[in-house]
Amino acid sequence: MKLTKKMVDSFTYKGGWDVRWDTAIPGFGVRLYPGGKKTYVLSYRNKGRKRLMKIEQCNKITLDQARAKARRHLGELADKVDPLEKKKIENPKRSVESVFRDYLNKYAKPKNRSWRETERIFKADVLPAIGKKQIHEIAKKDIIKIVDKVANRGSKVMANRTLAHLRKFFNWCHARDLIETLPVLNVAKPAPEISRDRVLSDEEIKYVWQACDKEGFPFGDFLKMTLVTGQRKSEVLNMRWQDIDTNRKLWTLPKESTKSNREHYVHLSPLALRILENAEKQDEYVFSIDGKKPFNGFSKAKSRVETLIGELREKENKKPMPEWRIHDLRRTAASDMAGLKVPPYVIERVLNHSSGIISGVAAVYNRYEYADETREALDKWAGYVEKLTGGSGQLSDKKVRIT
Repeated sequence: MKLTKKMVDSFTYKGGWDVRWDTAIPGFGVRLYPGGKKTYVLSYRNKGRKRLMKIEQCNKITLDQARAKARRHLGELADKVDPLEKKKIENPKRSVESVFRDYLNKYAKPKNRSWRETERIFKADVLPAIGKKQIHEIAKKDIIKIVDKVANRGSKVMANRTLAHLRKFFNWCHARDLIETLPVLNVAKPAPEISRDRVLSDEEIKYVWQACDKEGFPFGDFLKMTLVTGQRKSEVLNMRWQDIDTNRKLWTLPKESTKSNREHYVHLSPLALRILENAEKQDEYVFSIDGKKPFNGFSKAKSRVETLIGELREKENKKPMPEWRIHDLRRTAASDMAGLKVPPYVIERVLNHSSGIISGVAAVYNRYEYADETREALDKWAGYVEKLTGGSGQLSDKKVRIT
């Protein structure tokens, strides 16, 4: 069809590789994206190689201007000048590492509270693989290689997360004309997503706890604290000694450390206090190898715990435990507290949810912190965990494990 402005404005994404070609100029067309973006493109062959060049986003130039650019690029091709290669020469080359620094400072940090996780994933698995390469040289096979490497070490959910972060990064690069094509396009997730309503059974809690005993400090005790307090993974990981008052049995989370961006108080049950007693009190952070920074060997440590769970279940002739995430411990705590007849509004307060039973105007005017109720709830929950794990509440004597 011969494209018109009215047609371009009416086009909607239909799925897959969606390009609407123009009959007026060979190889000229409009490419549509899932998010609604539309881009004028030019497809051509040079020395037997098929290439696709992005001309400009449809909302930035007119259809006539895009056609004029397409004709100019075809003229360059007739003069044996590849327009894509010419563009690469005219634009300074940039490494993935260099572009990622800009992405982190200009996009991730200002817009994403979990930007540290983005930085950690790139430093651990992305930059070592492609950091020195030029951003325009990255191909689909590079992305697949990175994701497969993460999945092959047993971290399938983390492989999905890594792919998600790569998509955001390369979409940002594409929107800023740093790359012509998206290397992440049509790269499939390496594993199906785990249901977000996963709650561990009583039996599964027992096996996780026993495996944590064998794993020891810091990661094993970190998992136990996450389960016993019901707090978020990042909040427990960043637990600091200066925020803990053992006399008052209270852990104070500064507002900058919480997802809800407000100060939060967590009662420390007798079991939680014993977990802290087992930790080595050094410098700033509780769950740390050197005390200077939080523990960061998550993937390997969780794989070890899962292996230990598998060994324990195999000895008892039980099937492997279904896959689980660290966040499931928080969900399990909330669900089981409800089973122990803890009122929903108290569970909301324990979890520090910014919405739910107490929200909006009610949250502003409700200054009562439910201190007695949350203390009773967490003590009741910790007591339940102790019964499931043998009733003794005994903790591992194993200290820092460095691998």
